[in-house]
Amino acid sequence: MGKFDSSNIKLLRGSGTSSDILTLTKPNSHGISFNSLDKFVLNGRSLKIINTGNFYGESNKAAQTIVIKSSNIQLNAEIELIGEPADIIFLSPQSVSCDGCVLKEFSRITFATANSTVNATSNKIGNLTPVIDKSVVVKNLHAPGALSVDILSDSLTLGDINTNLRANRLPQGGYEMSDSGTHTIGSGSINIFHGELTIDYENQKIIKVLYEDKWLDLTINDVNLTASTIKVASSGSIKFARNSSSDPITVLDTSANALSSGTYRGHFQPVQEGITLTAFNGVISNYGKIKTEGKLNLISGKMLFNAGELEATDIKIVTGTSIYNTYSSTSNTTGSIKAHRDLNVSSGKIYNQNNGQIRGHSIILATEQEIINQNSASIVGSDVELYSKNSIVRNGSAYSYEPDDDESLDKNINWLQEEDDLDIGLLGFTGLYEGHKLNFSPAALIFGHNVKIIANRFENINPYFVWKKNANAWDNGIPLNSFKSKQVAVYGENSLLIDAPKYVLNVSAVMGVNSESGLLRINSNFVDNERYRVYAFADYIQTDTEKKLVADLHFYSPPGFIYSFGNFHAKGNTGFTNNTGFFQVFGDATFDYPAAKVKSIGINMGDELREKITTQYFDNSGYCHYLQLWSTSSTPVDCPTTASTTTINNSIVSVDPKQQETLFHVAGNVAANQAELVLGNHDPLYRVKELALIDFARRDAKTYDEGRFVSFDGFTENPENGDVSINYTVNRKHCWYEKSDYFCTNSNLPVKDVVWDADKFWAEVKSYIDKFNVTIQRWIDSVIAFFS
Repeated sequence: MGKFDSSNIKLLRGSGTSSDILTLTKPNSHGISFNSLDKFVLNGRSLKIINTGNFYGESNKAAQTIVIKSSNIQLNAEIELIGEPADIIFLSPQSVSCDGCVLKEFSRITFATANSTVNATSNKIGNLTPVIDKSVVVKNLHAPGALSVDILSDSLTLGDINTNLRANRLPQGGYEMSDSGTHTIGSGSINIFHGELTIDYENQKIIKVLYEDKWLDLTINDVNLTASTIKVASSGSIKFARNSSSDPITVLDTSANALSSGTYRGHFQPVQEGITLTAFNGVISNYGKIKTEGKLNLISGKMLFNAGELEATDIKIVTGTSIYNTYSSTSNTTGSIKAHRDLNVSSGKIYNQNNGQIRGHSIILATEQEIINQNSASIVGSDVELYSKNSIVRNGSAYSYEPDDDESLDKNINWLQEEDDLDIGLLGFTGLYEGHKLNFSPAALIFGHNVKIIANRFENINPYFVWKKNANAWDNGIPLNSFKSKQVAVYGENSLLIDAPKYVLNVSAVMGVNSESGLLRINSNFVDNERYRVYAFADYIQTDTEKKLVADLHFYSPPGFIYSFGNFHAKGNTGFTNNTGFFQVFGDATFDYPAAKVKSIGINMGDELREKITTQYFDNSGYCHYLQLWSTSSTPVDCPTTASTTTINNSIVSVDPKQQETLFHVAGNVAANQAELVLGNHDPLYRVKELALIDFARRDAKTYDEGRFVSFDGFTENPENGDVSINYTVNRKHCWYEKSDYFCTNSNLPVKDVVWDADKFWAEVKSYIDKFNVTIQRWIDSVIAFFS
């Protein structure tokens, strides 16, 4: 082969298809061979680089680090190192391109458009800082067995990179390396440094990050990165993109049949399988698949948007502002975070939504603000812990659609304690929908053997309701869908522990513990278990002899259901309200609410029948008379048997006082610690009558000189004859002129006491029902129009 001049770079052209041979400048005393060229371009023809000491003379050693510096580096060929192992650095102040290249037998491989002080006399490579707006292109790179491939640039274009080896499995065990092998041997690392970073080359560490307003976006699209260890760091944002559902998915994967280890400059190099992604001053967006059997670390100075797959043995995620694990219609991919062992997440806020899945053996999600799990999303693990330092943990949503405005994260506790006999559900019904329909069901699931939730407020809301399309639609029962009735749930197999100092709100959803030895514990100022949307009203039936008020439902939701097959313990100050919900404990229950109330409220769905009955009586002259009355409770009084009598229909119906649409049941012992147990009913019939009279009082107030309705002070109804006495207050505003001045005084008139007979009262109630049924129908029409 002949001798080569050891002081200069020499290239020996191979004949035919044989490789070219390159010798380099003699390494300095620190093992660095510094080679500066005008250009370094390889196009298809393979190259062998000689690195043996005898090429440089008897006293010289082979190079440990080879630096090739040029303003134009283009590699499209196979490059193989012959001789002693060495690192190679392709360094340019302008551009570096490696498209379809193969590098063999190198220890570390570096592509960099960077500023560097390295020269022929340097004792180390030192720090590398990317040149602004200069680029590196690395695509379809295969570097089998390399300890690392490092890429450093302000602007990057990436394609497939693979450092793994191939092998065949031997019958007696173990593997035999083969380029055509059927098994993958994990090897080496891929380290990508993007943006305004300074790297300590020798230690492969970032020592400086420049935080500027300049927007730097590292987009990795249709790429496969395959190695034992993968690290991607950017001073800006990182995006693993998929521009359409037909595009290939970007994959970062460290999976292998076995792992290889090696030595580097005499030191053993263990393989540490894992993936680390760091966006110091930007967002990490993932629409691809990131998988490792080791640890996955994601650090973002701003946000993680995940509409792809994240899977590892252990996962740690830290972001500055927020995490969205969700679905993307553009890429047609769904966010999935799966840790086979531990999942630890820390962020400003977390939204797991739109089919997003979070899985782990041990799951810890910790935020400064809200944690929201909604719209077909789920969090499932063995041990699940959710912490919100300053805000709320919500499972489900307060809306059955996607509102135009952000959903309120806080509800006034006084509002939660309000009780309305007609509008019984969580939200007052307006019939207005400002938003659009969901693409996903409002289902939400949190499940674990042990679940712990710590936040200022906890909400578990199922926004499912049905509506009566016509008067006879529910004659055979209310058609609730059993799946939708339990589509929002929090389950703890062994324990469900909730610490929410402000309130716990369970609305048409399920909260429960399934083990007989388990515990459901709620420490909260106020616990409210109710339905999402129930609107009760009244209807009437009128014949010649009967006038009947009928309690009626127009909107209906399943009950909130809190249960424990084991024990239950609640502690707080304001109280515990089971408002038309279901509460069931098969073990013992403790209500530690000193001087507060534990309330269970049902709905009185009875009817009220007024019959025209005939009462007989004698006057002073001894004659028998007959009086027809509209009564709800009196029975006819007959004249003495000596007088002529008339057959009387004496059947009457009173309001059924039993609780309906609720359940409060404890199979074991109950300890209440001075808490008062209150059982009550919403009474829609009474409330409709009251509203009809208030409506009259408001109209009557307008007949006065600038009169104003002040208050309704109640009414009494005589059950014997149906007469009604009404009490209300009107404020009269009296104004006059004195010369050019205008004066007014306000004074409350004496309480008005109006007495109506039964016919007048019935006419007023009937008119109010007819008028308000128009409003209810408008609500129903708006629901049908929005959801159809």
